[in-house]
Amino acid sequence: MNWVWVVGGGILQVPVIKEFQQRGLEVLVTDRDIHALGCQVADTAIELDTYDIAGHLDLARKYPVMPKTVLTDAADVGPTVSALAEYYGTPACNYVGACNARDKAKVRVLLDQPHPVYVAGNTQEDAYELWSRWVQRASNYDVPARPCIIKAADNCASRGMMRVDMWDQFDKAIDVARLANHLSDNVVVEEQLNGWEVAVDFLVLGDEVLFVNGAKRVFGDFGIEVGHTNPWVAPSEVCKIASDAAKKLGVNSGPFKLDLLYDQNYGWCVLECATRWSGGFDHTHSAVLATGRNLVKVLADYALGCQVNRADLEWQKQGFAAVYAPVFEAGEITGWDTTEAESMPGVSEIVVRETKRVSPLKTCADRPIFVIAAGDTEQAAWQNAVNAGEKVRLVR
Repeated sequence: MNWVWVVGGGILQVPVIKEFQQRGLEVLVTDRDIHALGCQVADTAIELDTYDIAGHLDLARKYPVMPKTVLTDAADVGPTVSALAEYYGTPACNYVGACNARDKAKVRVLLDQPHPVYVAGNTQEDAYELWSRWVQRASNYDVPARPCIIKAADNCASRGMMRVDMWDQFDKAIDVARLANHLSDNVVVEEQLNGWEVAVDFLVLGDEVLFVNGAKRVFGDFGIEVGHTNPWVAPSEVCKIASDAAKKLGVNSGPFKLDLLYDQNYGWCVLECATRWSGGFDHTHSAVLATGRNLVKVLADYALGCQVNRADLEWQKQGFAAVYAPVFEAGEITGWDTTEAESMPGVSEIVVRETKRVSPLKTCADRPIFVIAAGDTEQAAWQNAVNAGEKVRLVR
């Protein structure tokens, strides 16, 4: 039996599932939502929380034939993948490095950046004591204590993150962070930075940290990414930051993602890291449209122990692409009418994530539909995606 194990069965994992299947491999997917699209595409799907490391190891012991590899793509479950990979001896980041990269509090400690100024606290700590520590730290480093950002140490897609403008919001923000954590009890309080953001994917191969893909993020309301443009090429300074971060976090192999912000006063600041590639359809969709590269192939080659072909990372064309997630009123739906949007200039694809309900847009995970478009320039690609997004209609 030639099979691979993909942790996570959402829509973002579908491209890598199909890539393995095209290579003649059977795909086992584990996900807590057995009805997720990736589970439907997989050869075998098992209902199991992707953050349940012990449960995955128990399941691994029941399989008499080991998989060719274990992998995820665009899902923040690096520690689960690394634990399985260490059990099987397949390529992946080491478990400690994956845990370090996932925990926002550990990232702050290990990277030891000047900014953002932060304090880490336990969710059991009294909110007033944590607030007092933060105010003192902010004063020591001469940065404003308000507004500040509260983050769950152990989640992604802006889950468990709030901006606090007044003290009376602080206690609620800590509760939001606490509920969003999976395995950690930590929260992070940090200064609000001001600038523009990028999501950057790298591939760690021994001592090399190869730049793979970059996307400029576009935000609507606080913390909600409404899309991105592609490509964005990482300058040497950012590549050095990524290389240093990999060493400090102990990321020794595999996909490595950094979200960075360029602050007008401080320069480049790392916001968060993960041992995976980005989850906004950038390396799977917009990078292909803009540069012609099949980065899912690169990821599968790495995971299967094949030598990564550096030519696969070279641009095949020089274009521009954008992904836009239009915002809709929350409520029950029966589907989408994308007929007019699909015929708009530059539109390549419309990816539907949710077909039954539009949730209030509180986190990036709530975005229900994505319009992917190309253009002759970065601005044209973005405008094409937005124009098409305005033609998407809910069916209630």
